[in-house]
Amino acid sequence: MDSIELITFLLLGLAAAIFKAYNRKNLIDFLQLMFFASVALLIKNDLSSTDHNEFPSQITYGLIGVVAINLVISKWKGYHRPLLRVLPPLITFVAFWIFFGQGELTYLSSSVSLSGIALMSIPFLGVLAYEIGSIKSILIKKLFDSNENLANSIALLVIGVSVLIAVFNAGGFGVLLIAAGYLSASFYRSSESKQLTNTLLALSLIWMFSNVSDTTEADLGLGKTLTGLFIGAFTLAMIQFSWSAKKRKYLLVIIASVIGFGLILMMLLMQLQHNAFGGMEAFIGVVVGFALTNALIGKPFVGMSVLAIIIAIGLYFPAYLINQEQQAIEKELEIFGNPKKSTEEVEEIKTLPLVGIIGKYEVDIESSLISFKLGPKGGVTKGAIKNFSGSIEIKEDILASSFNIEMPIKALTTFNKMRDDALNGREYFNSKAFKKMIFTGKSLKETSAENEYEIVGEFTLLGVTKEVTVIIMRVDNSVDKILIGKGSIDRTEFGMTPDSRQGNVVSFEFKVKLI
Repeated sequence: MDSIELITFLLLGLAAAIFKAYNRKNLIDFLQLMFFASVALLIKNDLSSTDHNEFPSQITYGLIGVVAINLVISKWKGYHRPLLRVLPPLITFVAFWIFFGQGELTYLSSSVSLSGIALMSIPFLGVLAYEIGSIKSILIKKLFDSNENLANSIALLVIGVSVLIAVFNAGGFGVLLIAAGYLSASFYRSSESKQLTNTLLALSLIWMFSNVSDTTEADLGLGKTLTGLFIGAFTLAMIQFSWSAKKRKYLLVIIASVIGFGLILMMLLMQLQHNAFGGMEAFIGVVVGFALTNALIGKPFVGMSVLAIIIAIGLYFPAYLINQEQQAIEKELEIFGNPKKSTEEVEEIKTLPLVGIIGKYEVDIESSLISFKLGPKGGVTKGAIKNFSGSIEIKEDILASSFNIEMPIKALTTFNKMRDDALNGREYFNSKAFKKMIFTGKSLKETSAENEYEIVGEFTLLGVTKEVTVIIMRVDNSVDKILIGKGSIDRTEFGMTPDSRQGNVVSFEFKVKLI
């Protein structure tokens, strides 16, 4: 996280609040341009190009330049007449695609072809969204003799369809293109629907924030994500209401801001206690909740001030969710694949037959580790076991090889001291009465996969012994003798109380260095 980015959004939020306080409506367009440019530069960090390293910067600055040119042209009131006002943004985006329409980009891990007709149409849909809404509104008013202006509502529908096309073709970068078109066209209107720019900018950042979390996307079916959505909606609605107060307005704005942003921060940091209650998925819910509420009732200055602080929180505080020990262990076990990486990016594990390491070995306590996880989606608890010991004998008759591993309960961690203390209690591992877990391999057989073996053994936990099957492979390593593998156990079979919220089946992976 760049401190300049953090300071930029804090200053933008402060500026929006000050302009709102002094009712400087003449500065809305300029501040929206600054806000758009800042978000575009954030998204630029997730863009790359294999052909030309400078291309992501060029297209980002080009996009900002197109929006800035439209702001300048809009100062001539002659272009503010209906329908005529869409010509400058349409022409400038045609020029933009003439310059940049032949390149290739990678947005996060997805390839983006800038020459596709669907992608090229995205900013034009943003430009025309309100005008389509205006035409449809006029037709509806004539047909049904209605006095309501439905332009904003119909514009929302057009934007919704545009977002579908944008996300399918380019993710958050596609949504940024809609925002560029919509903002450019809004400069030529007095005040209609200017708040939708903030909604689009908020939505364009979802992919960036998702990339911080363990999964590539947030699940709106999770309780924490839905709670975040309502908190995002509450924060904007409460702060916007505060600005309309007749007495002690600024005090109420401050109180509403402290409550709203405090709740957002709490939702984000609740992951430190349990993953089911907070984290980046909850934060993404906040962003979506803000975006939807802003589209319906938002005001430009208030929306910018709230979104700026939300972005600042999202830039600064996720670093506190990263446990360095957990991160190091996950990096060690990347040989099993990283869920954030595409199939093309994941390197195939190179393995060798066990026959090449016949002999008796001890487990290298310093270099070997086991990682495990359990729990439902969105509430996964991760942990590790280090400093365990054991002996392994690879015999000439490979299928007669033996494995004996002892894992001290005290060596188990979930990277949270309070939770670890609870796990050592009588309800879970009861570490005072049962000091260790033991695995003894009884038989070994080859699987259908090349150089992969299946160990059937006995696992002892809490004084209960059950049969467990483990997959094992030897890594192709010219320096060390390393075995990797994976398996799972049902903790309830060993006397622990079932709890679907915490998870009953524990899956694990391991890496063992032989010495």
